[in-house]
Amino acid sequence: MAKLLLLYLLLWVVGSNTYSQTAKLMLPIGHTQEVVDGVFSKDGKRVLTVSQDKTVKIWDGQNGLLLASLKGHKGMIAMGVFSPDGNTILTVSEDRTAKLWNSYNGNLIASMSHEQDELFDAGFSADGKYIYAPFSDSALRFFDASNGRLVQTIKNPDAEFGWIAQHADGNLIIATDETPKFAIWDKSTGKKVATCTGHKAKVEYVEYNQVNDKIISTSEDGIAMIWNMKGQKLFQITNIGKIREARFSPDGKYVFTYSDKFELGLWSAEDGHKIVSFGAVSDELGTAEFSIDSKRLVTTHLQSAYIWDIPSGHLFRKIDLPYGVINARFDNSGTKLVTAGFDKVAMVWDLFTEEEILDLDGQTYAPTQSDFSPDGSKIITTDESGNCRIWNSATSQIISMLIGHRKEITSAEYSKDGSRIITASFDSTVKIWDANTAKVLVTLTGHKNAVYEAHLSPDGNKVITSSSDSTSQLWIWNSNQKKWEFKKSFKNPFGSMGNPKFSSDGNLLLLTDPNLKPYLELANANNGQIISRFKGMGESSFLDAFFTKDNQQVITITAGGRGPNKPEHGLQYWSTVTGGLLDYKFIANDIYPNNIALSPDGTKLVYVTVKKELLLFNLSNFSIIKRIPHMEYFPNSINFHPTNNSFLMCFDDNNIQSWDANTGNLLGTLKGHTNNVHTAKYSDDGRFILSQSEDNTFKKWDSQGQLLYTFFPIGDGFDYLVLDPYDRYDGTPEARKLLYFTCGTEVIALDQFKDLSWQPGLVSRIMGQTKEPITAKKISDIQICNVTPFVQQMGLNNGRYEFQIFPKDGGVGMVQLFVNGKMRGEYAANTLPKNNSAYYLGINETDLKPFFVPGVSNTVSVKATVANGSMTSRGGEVETGVQPKSTATPNMYVIAIGINQYKGEKLKLNFASPDAEGFSAALTASAKKLLNSDGKQHVITSLFTTENGNINTPFKTSIQKRLEEIAVSSKAEDILVIFFAGHGALLSGQKNFYMLTAEASSLELSGVEKEVAISTDELNGWMRNIKANKQVLILDACNSGQANTNAQEIITKRDMPADQVRALENLKDKTGTFILSASASGQPAYEASQFGQGLLTYSLLSGIKLGNGLKDDKYLDVSRWFNAASDQVRDLAKSIGGRQEPQIIGSASFDLGMADKEVKDAINISPSQKKLFTRSLVYTGDRDLLLDNLQITEEFNNELLSRSSMGRESKISYVEQYKASDAYSIRGSYEVTGNKLSLKVSVVYKNAKTGVEIVKEGDLLQKSQLIKLAIDDILNQIQK
Repeated sequence: MAKLLLLYLLLWVVGSNTYSQTAKLMLPIGHTQEVVDGVFSKDGKRVLTVSQDKTVKIWDGQNGLLLASLKGHKGMIAMGVFSPDGNTILTVSEDRTAKLWNSYNGNLIASMSHEQDELFDAGFSADGKYIYAPFSDSALRFFDASNGRLVQTIKNPDAEFGWIAQHADGNLIIATDETPKFAIWDKSTGKKVATCTGHKAKVEYVEYNQVNDKIISTSEDGIAMIWNMKGQKLFQITNIGKIREARFSPDGKYVFTYSDKFELGLWSAEDGHKIVSFGAVSDELGTAEFSIDSKRLVTTHLQSAYIWDIPSGHLFRKIDLPYGVINARFDNSGTKLVTAGFDKVAMVWDLFTEEEILDLDGQTYAPTQSDFSPDGSKIITTDESGNCRIWNSATSQIISMLIGHRKEITSAEYSKDGSRIITASFDSTVKIWDANTAKVLVTLTGHKNAVYEAHLSPDGNKVITSSSDSTSQLWIWNSNQKKWEFKKSFKNPFGSMGNPKFSSDGNLLLLTDPNLKPYLELANANNGQIISRFKGMGESSFLDAFFTKDNQQVITITAGGRGPNKPEHGLQYWSTVTGGLLDYKFIANDIYPNNIALSPDGTKLVYVTVKKELLLFNLSNFSIIKRIPHMEYFPNSINFHPTNNSFLMCFDDNNIQSWDANTGNLLGTLKGHTNNVHTAKYSDDGRFILSQSEDNTFKKWDSQGQLLYTFFPIGDGFDYLVLDPYDRYDGTPEARKLLYFTCGTEVIALDQFKDLSWQPGLVSRIMGQTKEPITAKKISDIQICNVTPFVQQMGLNNGRYEFQIFPKDGGVGMVQLFVNGKMRGEYAANTLPKNNSAYYLGINETDLKPFFVPGVSNTVSVKATVANGSMTSRGGEVETGVQPKSTATPNMYVIAIGINQYKGEKLKLNFASPDAEGFSAALTASAKKLLNSDGKQHVITSLFTTENGNINTPFKTSIQKRLEEIAVSSKAEDILVIFFAGHGALLSGQKNFYMLTAEASSLELSGVEKEVAISTDELNGWMRNIKANKQVLILDACNSGQANTNAQEIITKRDMPADQVRALENLKDKTGTFILSASASGQPAYEASQFGQGLLTYSLLSGIKLGNGLKDDKYLDVSRWFNAASDQVRDLAKSIGGRQEPQIIGSASFDLGMADKEVKDAINISPSQKKLFTRSLVYTGDRDLLLDNLQITEEFNNELLSRSSMGRESKISYVEQYKASDAYSIRGSYEVTGNKLSLKVSVVYKNAKTGVEIVKEGDLLQKSQLIKLAIDDILNQIQK
């Protein structure tokens, strides 16, 4: 025991003190381009991956967690290696630098370069003391491996150095150059000691083997030669084909070769005789590497990695990688393999089980497109996986996804009025969607290949597309037949079509070629007739084209010339009426543009040349405002501000620049992305900027360039993460689980300190949607590294589960015991015995057995808080092994609490008690169907309400007593469900959330909270004594509800502040409880009289009765039930003019009950006799275009909502998103003639028109009165 303790102390001291750290937030973003190499550390505990995305990443080789991302190179990285001692990493990039990094924390130690000379390769000396690097100035430079300082330079007078190898003594250097010979150099003198001649063409590769003290070389002559260290050729190896690759085995016995005839051979390194030919492979060799024990060889070939037995040459394993493999390497044990692939993923494999052990990748996809909706309230984004998301730009919540294309979406944009979205796809189709419902309105087919662009005209009744099938298709809405009709196909004789453009009035079309071919046509967008086919200056091609603001002219930018040797570049002005050339302006000779943009007012032109010059033109007088030479990068996009003539350019240096087009001055640089920035765009009102990058993130900025937040969509669904500039975070529960911090190799999960940096509703606060302040701490203000205790499980010894807790800088506060993730005990550290510096906790197995679930293996774990309780350690876990099975049927304990009447009259609520009654009745009936099949009573329900006649009053002591009784009788396999509807409150400076009991007279609880409220800490204490492993809490609590207007009779708010969300997360962490809370941070939870219940309870009951919360329309699965209710609450809240988004905390999937017809029929979710109305639809013109310029539909809906909010006097209820057919809906159309408005509306019920059409006509200024009169007539019809 003492030896083991000493070992852990040593590990802790080395891990915590050798590499003092600054914490780094690790996001679930893997490599975003091809992974070109993967390398194990010497001990196999870490894996280094190298990618074309300009990063190197370090991963935990045991669990696949990302430990560090090495960012700093400005070009693609060619190689990355660990130093011999594993403490540093060396990388080489096409940016002409080599960089040295700390391999534990990822910090940059040094950058090595020489002027502007190219750097081809680099490596560590065998002893790890220096780094060698050949440069393009024919010099081999040596750098100190501890600090990157240049210590020596060797110049080659003959040619540039090429491949480098080194002798084991670190002094002799073997180096190729551009000739058929190579040389051996003495590092100490900088002189050649031998020149090796014999090859007939350039030597491409040399390798030294320290076991046999020989050199192998390969050349363009196709021969491999073996040499001694004196430079004497010993023998050569030839094959039928030319040898392209040759490698020594590490033990020096063998030589592997590969020829251009796909021959794989193994030869003796002693005399060159052939030992074996490997089995045939059909694809070219990528890489080859021996295992360190020389018993295996791995070769890569396009989509496969072959592992060969040495020396037999038999195929040992074959790993198929359908997306392609670039490299493969063994670990030092020879039992694992890491493969690097074109799919941006590195994989770790067990060679003996053939199983993939780890995927070294992320949870995000590269963005392909992004844009604001016209009003700026939403953002639409697409990614390489084909996902198309719509998210709220003021809250960051994903609203919907466009699902319907069979392949990746290539373009997506809003219609001018924001009511529709048009998408194009690789599946050769175009789809038009309802922007509010995300439903497909129409699919346009006809292209034979991928469609790259699709645009709706400004008036919304025309569509133009472009495809790789060399055509653009024009579609026009047929108002008579109410359908989209194909009008014309335009053919580009030179290849694919470019991005077509509508004029601002939608009457004209420009059709372009994307490949600088002389194709540009102007067409009439209403009939498809060609107005003109333009010709540039001389033999020129068109680079871009724009309509002028008044649509009277087309401006084209051309490249080409009047003669083959006189290329000229300029602007041409064409008439859109006749198609004739009006004027042209010469720009310059030999200045080809790389990127072009025209300001919205048509007066400024940005022109970036292939010489990386920025030319800014004033088109009003065709003068150059400014010429800026020698830009470092070409811009990936240029986008103007909608009104003020500033513009944004984004680059591969990860930055965005803002420029003033009037003066040509740089306004500022937007920094924050960590990889190439593809686009940066202003919102239509110019207030915000949206950018997307190869770092797989989207960022929203204000118009001054201040970063507001960073958005990460996760995976293929609705999960997302969001960060502010200080690394405070928010996101969906599943996405938040992916975040963690690293301090070197120490991993700190966010749930260890999430109370400090997690801010529920973060973006709502940033954008001013919520008045609550941001209370989470900046990560820079939190000390994370080397703070939390280390918990070591010692296993089950002599009938006791034993753990040791090692303090770190934060000390130890409380030690927490968990069984199956539920806290079952908590101990102050100062009450525990100490063994040297470690605290000891031992728990008798017999004390824990009552908490073990029968028939499965259970987990016993321990966590420890720091002394101030702000952070928690990672857990030490012990598996119990499978426990004996139990034949007993589990019991369900249901506690339903609903408080309408409080001691304080101002706290009165309308439906909390009925909510509790309805919930308990429905769940009890359903649970009995599932559990009482043996004829015995297994469902025990306790109802606490303030309704007259109820025997259980919801006093705090009564509720506590009942929970304590359940703690005595419950078993581990039982189920506990607690429902609470009522008021909640937070006390200033406290983390606890308080649920008010009936004794409360005010929301001001200070000093009396222990008597009149249940805190989350108290509930945690009571619930953890209950042995039931399946625990569910449904919380519909508020801290508001005081009636202040008549509307409050209809809508009463139950607000949930951010600290309540944190408190519930803490409760979940300690009890393992699956929690459904009525609303998100900063949002109210509503109760509405038209439903006779709170929206949450109504939706839960509806989920049972209507079946949308049931699995297989029968079983009440808790996860499905909660998710269905959550979706319905969102719709119902919107229908009463509010916003409520329930939060599901935790994860679970088990059945709570079974709902047959009897159970469903007993649930009454329509207590009101009022007529139920849902959303109206009143349009002008064509039905399928849904045009409503006067917003008549909205006025109908607002009037219905207003009438439904009149309390008991109201004759109707209004639910905007009600989906069943048993609701009334007003449908019709309107026409405007001069100043006259004519309304024609009917009412639809159960999908059929009922009653007679109602016509109202009058002055346009009286539209509100006409709508009210129409609704009066409709209500009279319905009542009759």
